[in-house]
Amino acid sequence: MLGGEGSINGTGDKWVRNENETMMKWAAEFGAAAFQVEHRFYGSKEYSPLGDQTTASLKLLTIDQALADIKEFITQMNALYFKDDQPIWITFGGSYPGSLSAWFRETYPDMTAGAVSSSSAVHVSVDYYGYAINTEKTYRTVNDTCAEVIKTAFDNIVKKAYDGQNSRRQLKSKFHLCDEFDENNLSKSLQFFFQNIYGYFQGINQYTGDNRNNATRSGLGVPAACNILNNETITDPIDRVIAVMQLYDDWNPLPNGCRPNNYSSFIEYYSNTTMPDDDIISTRSWIWQTCTELGYYQTTDGGNGGIFGSTVPLDFFADQCIDLFGPEFTLDNTFKLVDAVRTKYGGADSYKGTKVCFPNGSFDPWQDLGHKASNTNNDVDSWLINGTAHCADMYPARDSDVQSLKDARARIRDHLAKWLADAQDLKTHTGSSTNVSFLLAVCIAIFKRKRACKYSATRRTVLLIKSLFTVISFGMKFAILLAALCGAALAQFGTDNCDSTPFNYCNRILGDFWRADTSTAWTDLSTLDRITQSLIISPYTISSWVNVCNGFSLFFGCLGQAKIRNCLGTVGFVGAGRSLPEAYAYQGFLAEWDFKCGAGFWTIYERKEITTCVESTYVNYQQETKAALNTYQTAVTQDPNNACTYSQNLLNAWQNIYQKGPCRSVNPAQAGWFGCQSAREWSNAQFRHCKHTTTCASPSSVEAVTRVNPQTGKTEYQALPFYHIVNNKAVVLEEAAWLSQE
Repeated sequence: MLGGEGSINGTGDKWVRNENETMMKWAAEFGAAAFQVEHRFYGSKEYSPLGDQTTASLKLLTIDQALADIKEFITQMNALYFKDDQPIWITFGGSYPGSLSAWFRETYPDMTAGAVSSSSAVHVSVDYYGYAINTEKTYRTVNDTCAEVIKTAFDNIVKKAYDGQNSRRQLKSKFHLCDEFDENNLSKSLQFFFQNIYGYFQGINQYTGDNRNNATRSGLGVPAACNILNNETITDPIDRVIAVMQLYDDWNPLPNGCRPNNYSSFIEYYSNTTMPDDDIISTRSWIWQTCTELGYYQTTDGGNGGIFGSTVPLDFFADQCIDLFGPEFTLDNTFKLVDAVRTKYGGADSYKGTKVCFPNGSFDPWQDLGHKASNTNNDVDSWLINGTAHCADMYPARDSDVQSLKDARARIRDHLAKWLADAQDLKTHTGSSTNVSFLLAVCIAIFKRKRACKYSATRRTVLLIKSLFTVISFGMKFAILLAALCGAALAQFGTDNCDSTPFNYCNRILGDFWRADTSTAWTDLSTLDRITQSLIISPYTISSWVNVCNGFSLFFGCLGQAKIRNCLGTVGFVGAGRSLPEAYAYQGFLAEWDFKCGAGFWTIYERKEITTCVESTYVNYQQETKAALNTYQTAVTQDPNNACTYSQNLLNAWQNIYQKGPCRSVNPAQAGWFGCQSAREWSNAQFRHCKHTTTCASPSSVEAVTRVNPQTGKTEYQALPFYHIVNNKAVVLEEAAWLSQE
């Protein structure tokens, strides 16, 4: 058993001592030995590498080190118990250990015959607000009215929390809090309070229906919570939420008989580096891993429409890194380190392991970070188990289990049999013995440290291939070779290289985020255009714009660079059967929104006087802008040699529309620049050489959309960032990518 983010003391060793656990059933069937190994820095002090949890010591707590520990463990067990044999090992794991199981298979493929990675989150991400979105989906699936009660209650709690000290004292009494709110650090104190309430709903949802423990077996889950939330004899929605929290506490008693409510005390408690008890050891180590490699921060940054509001922003978790480990552990540092892990192990899109099962539950809030696309060539099988939650396949089987869960266990068992047979065949050819060992990996609850995704923009590029053959200079053989290479590249224009399964998955995420039907958005540009227009709604606040931008960022981040190129590049569109003009239209539309969510966003956000009028122009002057665009497209189709002239005409037309529309009496120059630059991005997507000759004159606006890159010290345009809402204001993450001012 591979350990995760907790000790294997006490009940932690249940996975190898309980013969009813699913993996132990398989171990008995296949005649396997079962081992359990604890994750470094999560066990008792006497087993810790250095005996403390100082920052200097915790630098040895890394994924690479954990994987190397597993390799060393297998090597030593082979030497100790199987001296004359070559046993077959298969790793199991759920949640974070499930990710380790997959990463070990990928990193040390010669050490095992396969891996099961249940409910794993291999696509490590920093701002994982998808957790909140999926949690809301589960509550709405069970009972939509129940979800609306949660929303009403959270709205009322937030209002009371900001309604003055007397109201906060009432909340302290109502929620039976241990501490008064810290009026000197009110923002962080309220975030701590909101996160604790949100945490109850996370914990109830994450294991709903699982055969995990007596609590879940007795019905602690979303249906039970909704029964309370829909109880109209409790008139105040806040009191219904408190009743749900009490249901959870009945099974998980509070240590001090009250609910903690002091962020400073939390930081002080977990700043203890002497490893005095399992709670401090596991929590401090886990927060370290989230700050340095994993992220997994479960924020509510997914927009204003969620039932949990915008109560738990990214900075709540980011500040913990600095407060616990030092000023160098900034959010920028976390993004870089998490990106490095995702790049190294491939995330969900570029995973390189073979012979791996990736089962996930349809109710599991972590599912968006799991591996999604099966790959028969690599014997990688990924699927959702309908009607189940986190790690459901790992717990003891019951007659009452849903059929999809029974089928999932049978599916995993079939893979095990195949992998063992394949490994045995290989051993037979090499004269090896037939002993089999399972390395079982644990699924440990991560309720205490529920943490995805900040997505930086991907700049789309169009591949232009030009062939020049000079037979006299290079010779006929070289010319033929070059022609063959170019012909192969050009042939891509007739090939659909877009993998529809992950693309459709990401598109569903986009639709869920926007709460819109995006099923035809990538076959009919007018649908995508109509959706973005519908999201910019009166009274035209900045939040509407943020919602569109975050949707695009979420979609592009889900796809990854390779799929963006294969599915949304010119080659991808044409390969999927679109005409070249249609492909360029999509390219232009996406480039326009790339600007509107980056430099253009800063124009309307920092020049707040034009926010409303620019949004109004975008929505209400579509007829005028489309007419100018149609004129441009007709002209460049008939006379592409003068494309840059027609492009400048389009820029001038859009600038004029934005200047003379609703912004005419506010700040027409700034608004005009916004319209002009939007058109410039649209047209330059097709005719990139025109960027050197087309211009939008309004220097003062450029000041609003540039920043000094802290890494280079140069003033540069800021690219498509990712935003979250704080007190109804858009706050940008400064870690967005940087663009050349060219």
